[in-house]
Amino acid sequence: MSQSLLSGLASDLYVVLTGDQPPPESELTYASLKQRIVHRVAQQPIDSMVEATLAATVLLYWTERGRNPKMQSLADAFWAVTSCIAAVSDAGGATTPLGKLLLGVVMGIGPGLQALIAAEGATHRQVPPPASALDPVVVQRLEHIASVLEQILEHRLATQPVEPPSWPPTASDTP
Repeated sequence: MSQSLLSGLASDLYVVLTGDQPPPESELTYASLKQRIVHRVAQQPIDSMVEATLAATVLLYWTERGRNPKMQSLADAFWAVTSCIAAVSDAGGATTPLGKLLLGVVMGIGPGLQALIAAEGATHRQVPPPASALDPVVVQRLEHIASVLEQILEHRLATQPVEPPSWPPTASDTP
């Protein structure tokens, strides 16, 4: 491969992994690349998972086609990659050293990306709206309703004690 083709591939890969335009070669270091990838994954875990899956699929197909009878199409490569992500198993059976390395990286990174996606979903479900988003009139009305319901419950419990249910039910318990 020529140097310009490798440079172009590296530049394209940088854009896919970080979502940014690549810096000049003098500023491109392992540390800066890692920092940008970590930031991108933390900010967009679902997009990162999709992009990583598709990139790994294409790379695996490219490295294995013609050398591995199990990799007849992109669908075969996609199945192998997603199997590694979901089950951390080598269902695709890469045969080339580069393919084995790629699937090993997928097995190492895939479950972590899945955990980030799950954490993002849990965070979105548990975060209450900011206080400024709540209408004070509605909040005041709901507090009043809760207060009235508490008074009704206290009165009912004071005038009609609740007997714990008996177990097993007797014939007099059934209508």
